[in-house]
Amino acid sequence: GRDYYTVDLTVEAPAGWLVAGPGRRQPEDDGRFRFNPRSPVPAVALFASAFERRAIEIAGIELELLVSPRHLTNLAAFEDAAGLIGEASGAGLEYPYRNLSFVETPATLRKSAGGWRMDTVQALPGILLMSERAFPTARFDVGFRRLKRQGEVDVDDFKINVLERYFRNDFAGGDPFVGFATNIMRFQTDVGNGGMSATALAFVVDRLVDLRLTGRAGFFTAHLFTPDHGTSLGRIGQAATRAFEIGGRSNSALDAVANRPVVWDLALATALADLDPEDDPAGVLDTLALKGSAVAQSIFDALGNERTGMLLSELRRRHAGGHYDLDAFYEAADSVGVDLRSLLGDWLNDAALPGFLASPARMVRLPDTARGGARFETRVHIRNDEPVPGLLRLRYATARWIKTKGRGTMLSDPVRVPGNSSVEVALVTGSPVAQLSMAPYLALNRTDVRLAVETSDSPGVEGFSGVRPSDWLPPVEPGIVVDDLDEGFDVERRPRGNLFRFGDIVAEPGGLQGEMDHGMPEYLLSKATGRTDVLFDGEWRRQEVPSSFGKYRRTVARASAGEGHARALFSTVLPGAGRWRLHYHMPAVQKAVKGRLRFRGQPKGLLVVQGEYDMTLEFGDGEAREIAFDATAAEQGWNDLGSFELPKGPVRLVVSNRTTGDVVLADAIRWRPVNHMRIDLATDTGEE
Repeated sequence: GRDYYTVDLTVEAPAGWLVAGPGRRQPEDDGRFRFNPRSPVPAVALFASAFERRAIEIAGIELELLVSPRHLTNLAAFEDAAGLIGEASGAGLEYPYRNLSFVETPATLRKSAGGWRMDTVQALPGILLMSERAFPTARFDVGFRRLKRQGEVDVDDFKINVLERYFRNDFAGGDPFVGFATNIMRFQTDVGNGGMSATALAFVVDRLVDLRLTGRAGFFTAHLFTPDHGTSLGRIGQAATRAFEIGGRSNSALDAVANRPVVWDLALATALADLDPEDDPAGVLDTLALKGSAVAQSIFDALGNERTGMLLSELRRRHAGGHYDLDAFYEAADSVGVDLRSLLGDWLNDAALPGFLASPARMVRLPDTARGGARFETRVHIRNDEPVPGLLRLRYATARWIKTKGRGTMLSDPVRVPGNSSVEVALVTGSPVAQLSMAPYLALNRTDVRLAVETSDSPGVEGFSGVRPSDWLPPVEPGIVVDDLDEGFDVERRPRGNLFRFGDIVAEPGGLQGEMDHGMPEYLLSKATGRTDVLFDGEWRRQEVPSSFGKYRRTVARASAGEGHARALFSTVLPGAGRWRLHYHMPAVQKAVKGRLRFRGQPKGLLVVQGEYDMTLEFGDGEAREIAFDATAAEQGWNDLGSFELPKGPVRLVVSNRTTGDVVLADAIRWRPVNHMRIDLATDTGEE
């Protein structure tokens, strides 16, 4: 852990110059300034120049802006920006110094530190640095003037929102909210030496401070901008768009870094305490972003705003100027009445994750309130089918919410589900629930899971609101199922010539783009616009589709139309000879006119032009049979491909990329015996 020092420093500067340092600047004779912060500091930084200065005092803290005399355009906007920081300072965590200086720096000044984390150096004790190409020269005035002319929007509220979005979208390390949070906690006390366990705990505490002060977690690392990292500003933009669509506050940089196949692979294989930053520094940091952020969010949601602030304040009070460890963190939580050990389990040393399954939700009308207000109860059973405990929330929107708000959702309180157990969760609302999803913090599901809501016509009796134990088990899928994430699924690629033709252009085919997702490249979205980047190379790629088949994850393999050189293989072993019926699962497909594919936001289903598929059933001693399947007539769910007399032993369905449409989808197949074959078949398909 870092050391902390008491500072009493005198600085001499040329006439007319100002100096920014740790804490409040105290002028002395002969152009000297003294810095004597009341709290210990882990480092000292000094910045001096002929600055133009503006200052405002909020909650006893002097916030000053020091900029070049050439960059005075945004001085008027500074008071609004300072107000944002002032609001954060009133969140229950006292700012440790009497002064916070926003200092303009040359664009050429390095913004990241060294070491494996490559963290920002824009935040220093008592100082937040701003590149001259950022806030000092941003053209806020154009938008503000335009809005004043329109006269339809509250200009003051608009300015605050614009400034907050501007700072939050500074992915180059200059987010002042992150810097302010660093001054609040990390510059006052830190985790002691303890390897990756200490690093992970420090990450969680940093995220908790961000959440308490601003409602969302900040993130920066220079690894974001390395060409081999897999993250881009396009990914960050897509994450921000998704957060906007579901009504959340964007953690776009965090989401873009964490929610990637390669990160999930590392997270599922390695406990946080066992990560090796020397071997893969960027991958370790990404895994911290995935797991550590989920742990912090679950703590924050379980404690709420007030008790999270109490926990952090108590931790800082006990260990200011020194260090703490995991036991000390838990003891601080105990002091505010929260048992984090039971809530989180062994989150540092266990790589295993929960996996959640849910029943369809059932909604009934309850008796009205005494004042005649409507009430609706929505119940759903949720099972954690893995041995480790897990946390989730229900994300929902009522009909009234959608009508008045237009977009966004509400969230239930956190629900803890023990390993290999089920619970029943009930929501009581004043309007019917129109949208419902299961939202795990960190689970094998990886993403939210949409839930069907069934409405009962019979009135309900007085129900309950909250969580209670349940003996519900998910229904067993009869037959033999092979999903695209199962071991029985594979893709086969035959070599082609060195050239391919796209329109009138002949070019060399490049390598398969995208990170590998369970042995297959992920289906990429456009890095520039967020629209679908339709790839015409005929190769198979994996895409998450909520309406597809799967136990925890819902994905399909998809390939653009090709010449049959790339094939998807569904293989299994039939336990007995006889007649077997084969079904092919299709996700929801939005019908589209050929040549007019357009993606806007998040489609409810895949928007693709379907056609006839090229399928072959291979079995026995080299026998094969072609199967006709017209995907244009397919329904969402299981589609009957016919029954076949087959021998006992290996059998596989081969689906090539040849089609009369634009795209081939390979989701899952199901074999069922016919003619009352007495074979015990029960499928618990799952990818993990």
